[in-house]
Amino acid sequence: VVWLADGKFPDEKSLGTSEDEEEERRLFYVAATRAKDTLFLMCPTTMQETNWDVVLKQSRFIKELDRDTYDEWQAMR
Repeated sequence: VVWLADGKFPDEKSLGTSEDEEEERRLFYVAATRAKDTLFLMCPTTMQETNWDVVLKQSRFIKELDRDTYDEWQAMR
């Protein structure tokens, strides 16, 4: 699952109402529970917007997972 950054997944437009955020949470749940062998949850640390690098925060959905259920890796460029 890619783009697991707050404002991207869940999308910032869905954070307006609790129903929309819950729908995004359900989409995340479906994506995470359909993995057969391995699941990669990917969150970029930055993105370029116009002439600025924007630091991204990890999706709230990852933060809601039990920390014992996944290993965190960090890729270097």
